[in-house]
Amino acid sequence: MIRGQALQEAIQGVQRQLLLGELSVADALRYLRRDVLKMNQAEFASKVGISKRTLSSLEGGGVDGMSVSTLNQVFKIFDLEVGLVPIRTSVPGLLESGRPIQ
Repeated sequence: MIRGQALQEAIQGVQRQLLLGELSVADALRYLRRDVLKMNQAEFASKVGISKRTLSSLEGGGVDGMSVSTLNQVFKIFDLEVGLVPIRTSVPGLLESGRPIQ
C-alpha cells in the first residue's frame, strides 16, 4: 500500500486526470483500489461498506446508475467526494454574457 506523501501524489494525479477527462471515474476507482491500496475487490468493498457486486458494477462503468451517496461512500477513503466541475472553460463567460448554456 502506498502511504504518506506518495499516497497524496497518487490521489492528486488521479484528480488531475479526472478533471482533464483523461480518466473515467470507474478507471480512477480501480486504479486507486488496486494499485494504490493494493486491495482486491472483496477487501475494498468490505472496508468501505458496500457489496462486492456494487463495487464490480462501479469499476465496470456502472457509475451512471449509482447514487451520489454511494459514490461518496466509496471515495471517502481517499478523502474525495463527488463534486461539480466545469465541462468547458467558457462557462463563466457564458454566464456573465446572459446567453443560455447549451
